[in-house]
Amino acid sequence: MVKKRKKNNLEDSSNNQDKKSKTKLLLFFVTVLIVLIIIFLLGREEDKKEEPKPVVKQVSAIDLDSDKTKFAKIRKTVKVDSKDQTAVFTLYSGRIVKDNFEIGQEVKKGEVLAVFDQSTLVNPNTVELKYAGESVEISKDALEAVEDQAEKIYKIAKNDVEVAKINLEQAEESGDKDAIKKAQERLEQAQRARDEAKARGESLEEQAEASLNQAEKGYAQALISQQNTIIKAPSSGIIISKNLSKNDYLNAGSMVAQISTSDNLESVVHLSKEEIQGIEIGDIVDVYCKNNDNIAHMAKVKNISSIPDSSNLRYALTIEYFKGLSDSSCLSANQFVEAQFNLPIEARQGTYFLPISAVKIGQNRNSVFVKQQDKARIKRVKLGRVYGDYVEIISGLENSDMVINKGSKNLSDGDLIEIIEEYEET
Repeated sequence: MVKKRKKNNLEDSSNNQDKKSKTKLLLFFVTVLIVLIIIFLLGREEDKKEEPKPVVKQVSAIDLDSDKTKFAKIRKTVKVDSKDQTAVFTLYSGRIVKDNFEIGQEVKKGEVLAVFDQSTLVNPNTVELKYAGESVEISKDALEAVEDQAEKIYKIAKNDVEVAKINLEQAEESGDKDAIKKAQERLEQAQRARDEAKARGESLEEQAEASLNQAEKGYAQALISQQNTIIKAPSSGIIISKNLSKNDYLNAGSMVAQISTSDNLESVVHLSKEEIQGIEIGDIVDVYCKNNDNIAHMAKVKNISSIPDSSNLRYALTIEYFKGLSDSSCLSANQFVEAQFNLPIEARQGTYFLPISAVKIGQNRNSVFVKQQDKARIKRVKLGRVYGDYVEIISGLENSDMVINKGSKNLSDGDLIEIIEEYEET
């Protein structure tokens, strides 16, 4: 019995091991199957994905067949200056507590620009003005008192004269010579007293008036000194510079602002000997605001220096803006604009003037990108004359080409492109 039980235990143990092995094998095959299914599904998802779209770069281009490439141009950034300017200076030393103006602001003559500290603790002019005002009021009161007193004294003396006249008339009616004589003496005394009262009153009034005049002069002087602690616009115009801020301490004589007092505006441009050729006094110049407002304001060449500056060998050329065109915010003193000279220098046969920004300049080769169908293609070119930001292309291009300008710096040969706009000078 014992042997038989042991045999059964051995058989059960063997059966359990077989079952475990089969279970492990089954789990292995299931895992492999799941992995294969996942790989299959991922592969199908990849197949479903669309091919990436090619990158199309947006550019602007210049049509060589247009008039824009037939003439030389010079474009310079210039500062607008006013021929008529007024400087604003301080006449007082102190701290600014109020600031009412900014550059570009239009002001009227007498308008308050800034105010110094008016406190009596730090501003002696305020104290002086206060005392001067009190002195004027005291002098006015004194004059009124003198006038009242003089009028009263004169009135009494005048009444005495009238009484003396009545007494004289009565004495004359009585016929008493002694009474008449005494009455005449009393009338004469009363008249002298009246005249003296009048003269004395007038003298006191003159003295009081003199004191009042002196007080008023002192007040006027104090008021002028006090006005010096308020900075006002000396003339009407446009603020073109500002040299103060609130809480600044300024010394007397400091220049705090400049005002352009008219629309007589001009600019100075410095050009090379080559660039200045072909420009004449009276030539029209197109002027564009820095914000590219696409509106060409007009100016004309006023003067051309015949001697170059020794420091840079460039010639100074002055342009003046037409009056009545300063309604644009950029055409005001101290602003910067773009001045474009359309030179009467024509491109030679088979050549073109292009912005330098459209040309890739190298040591051994110069090139541009042109549009061929929907791609950018590089072309080697030969350069000629240079005028400001424009260069002459002597060879390498055809009249039917469209040269890529904006966006050309980031192009490679064969890139897909889209023309979004034709190149404009503005």
